[in-house]
Amino acid sequence: MIAIILVNYNNFEDTTECLESLLKLENVDFNIFVIDNCSTNDSWEKLQSWSKVELKINYNAPQLIRNLVYPLIEKPIDSKFILENDLGIESYSEKVVFVKANKNKGFAAGNNIALKYLLNQPNFEYAWLLNNDTVVEKNALFVLKKTYSENNNIGILGSKLRYYDEPNKIQAIGGIYNPFSATAKHIYSHQDDKKSLEIPKFDFVIGASMFVSKKSLQQIGLLNEIYFLYFEDIEWCKKSKKKGFENKIEINSIVYHKEGSTIGSAIDGAKKSYISDYFGTKNKLVFTQINNKKYYLFVYLSMFLVLANRIKRFQLDRILMVLKIMIGK
Repeated sequence: MIAIILVNYNNFEDTTECLESLLKLENVDFNIFVIDNCSTNDSWEKLQSWSKVELKINYNAPQLIRNLVYPLIEKPIDSKFILENDLGIESYSEKVVFVKANKNKGFAAGNNIALKYLLNQPNFEYAWLLNNDTVVEKNALFVLKKTYSENNNIGILGSKLRYYDEPNKIQAIGGIYNPFSATAKHIYSHQDDKKSLEIPKFDFVIGASMFVSKKSLQQIGLLNEIYFLYFEDIEWCKKSKKKGFENKIEINSIVYHKEGSTIGSAIDGAKKSYISDYFGTKNKLVFTQINNKKYYLFVYLSMFLVLANRIKRFQLDRILMVLKIMIGK
């Protein structure tokens, strides 16, 4: 049995579209756990209404991937809605279990709510951590499981990510990490997806799709909740390697990603959301302090370039933000 984990925060439209595609997955046995990270809007109520057929949503999926969302799954959905405190050791027969978190402690913490539960469930062998702003190919999970089961030394297995709005273009096939500036780069980003593309050398699996076995998870450990947003995937892959595992990408598992639609992380420049900018900047120092101390001075000095960029754009709130981060507040 495979557990698919989604984290929702104030974004029931993307979450339900993702669920529409997940419920069309073929040739694999799975259950879905949706963790509502204490949304501040009416997401929890909207998810309930959607599951009962009381709420109909029109999705704007591009024509090339429209068949992954439509026709819509027949409602009501076989589902259950519970609070985090009620998620004990009981097993659930429902296809989709919605869990409302007590508090929003970030992306890693939201996933960990489900992972902690699954570690105590004997019927689950794998977990697929998937961003809620995605739509997946119908065989995306099947090929992940097949690849993982055929290799005893895989730690974390990723998918090929394509852009949701440009389904023929690659968002990423893994990522490269630069320890001197604590910056990450997506491999093959914005390139046309061609069969001739080879799996590149990469440093980490992109967090939008991470597949792991319970056996590996027991050794690697849970996601580090200190980050709230960003860098938890890079650290998880780093821990996986330290435990002797090999992280891989399965290019035949294709996931279409809207990239940061909940928090605005996909928007560049002045329109980039404050929360995305804050944690993306702060966690460069946090990650380096924990994992790459010898590079800390280089990363700290790179903060002056970040500061200069915010000054150039006359972003007073972001200038103050970077200064506070640099002085440790």
